[in-house]
Amino acid sequence: MNGKDGIIAPSIGEVYPTELTREVIIYRPHANDFESEMKLMSEAAEEADSKQRKNGLVIFIGFDTFISRYGSDKLLKMVEVIVNYAQQSRTTIVGTMKRGMESLEYITHIADSHIVFKDLNNALVIYGMRPKTGLCAVDLIENQVRLVPII
Repeated sequence: MNGKDGIIAPSIGEVYPTELTREVIIYRPHANDFESEMKLMSEAAEEADSKQRKNGLVIFIGFDTFISRYGSDKLLKMVEVIVNYAQQSRTTIVGTMKRGMESLEYITHIADSHIVFKDLNNALVIYGMRPKTGLCAVDLIENQVRLVPII
């Protein structure tokens, strides 16, 4: 994260190691209505960003969590709020979506980068749609994630 602080709004079922949760804020939606949730999420981001963060902030969002709680009709409004916030601050947003989710095509078009993780013959691979990249295997070597180009 290049020295940036982070907030994670995890996808459904994601669990993080204790050492990571000491370094980032884990944000789970908890408001009863969408508008209140967006306000709470904005306040959490502003609070994290206001603590004299010289390197900025990274927010990881599992969109499926918010869709399951508030419905897919709210997703585009959420993306609008997030993009506006990111443009006004030095914030990097990393969103995860699963194939088949409503609005996937729209969101991938407005994103600066679009990266795909895929299971190919029982191997996890990654490639870039924007910018276009080659195919790489995702491998765990000596407790570090490595991208191995597939030629």
